[in-house]
Amino acid sequence: MIDYLNDGYRGKVISFDITNRCTNQCPACMRQHWDYKTSHIPGKDMTLEEFDDITNYFGAVDFNGSVGDPVSHPKLPEILELAHKKNIEVNISTAVSSKPIEFYRRCFNANPKARWIFGIDGTPEVSFVHRINQDGEYLFEVMKEATKIMQEEIIWQYIVFSYNEDRIEKAKQMAKEIGVVFKLNHTKRFGKQEWLKPNNDVYAEKQKEYETKFQPKCLNRQRDPFVNTQKQVLPCCWLESPYTTPDEEEFMEGHLKPLTDKSLNLKNNKIKNIVNSKIWKNFFDILTKTPDEAPNYCKERCSTSMRSFSRTTTYYKPDGTISTPDNS
Repeated sequence: MIDYLNDGYRGKVISFDITNRCTNQCPACMRQHWDYKTSHIPGKDMTLEEFDDITNYFGAVDFNGSVGDPVSHPKLPEILELAHKKNIEVNISTAVSSKPIEFYRRCFNANPKARWIFGIDGTPEVSFVHRINQDGEYLFEVMKEATKIMQEEIIWQYIVFSYNEDRIEKAKQMAKEIGVVFKLNHTKRFGKQEWLKPNNDVYAEKQKEYETKFQPKCLNRQRDPFVNTQKQVLPCCWLESPYTTPDEEEFMEGHLKPLTDKSLNLKNNKIKNIVNSKIWKNFFDILTKTPDEAPNYCKERCSTSMRSFSRTTTYYKPDGTISTPDNS
């Protein structure tokens, strides 16, 4: 349990969007809330100064954007180099293929201890079906290049969809041959994209076994604090949607509204002050002491049924080891 009253986040993990840019057009992505041929995706690139402030307080960072892809940040090599100099643990998830190989090499060499996760949903030649605009075959070559430089394990993340469920075994073998971990994700979150739903539904029987119960992930650090593209610091990335999307007022109820206060923005305050602010403490007091009064938005996303059935993950390592983390 996080001790949110006593500087409890110091040295822990924080996730963020370091940019609002992305060249992919994945149909289930939050970017689909905007017509981004005519409308601007909200936010800006994180500055080196902001990143420096964050890593003076947090000891590990997760580049796992809700809106942007971290590789689209023009100063990613400099950000990674700064993290390396400060001995900050880094996880970086990416799915874009829009940068030249020289840019990726700069990133890899800037911080050879970073852990990279490449999202290629299907064997490389078909991944564009979901990752629209992605050149999966090129990104696969980038992933191979990473194995030559990086000191940490490289992960190939493969989300199972209707068009790729018959290619899983081939992809596993490809991952093994180049020495990367194969991370297989089964999800039931397709939004309005029912055509992506695979025929093999791994959730159908399991869901009947669980009683729905509110269990906030942020309290036991299954969800880390999150900084969105507008520099607002939020208790978790799931709160990004009601904060950012055009229909946010529909969700911005009760105790969520104070989290939009300008004092909780990196443009106006230091990260230490934000996560130890009265607003944050009041929010966590509600979750711990009077959970019945928690926002409905939180209750929906942190119910046991959502946690148990939104995703299951299995890792296949090149040495044949298989692990399935607790997905509950």
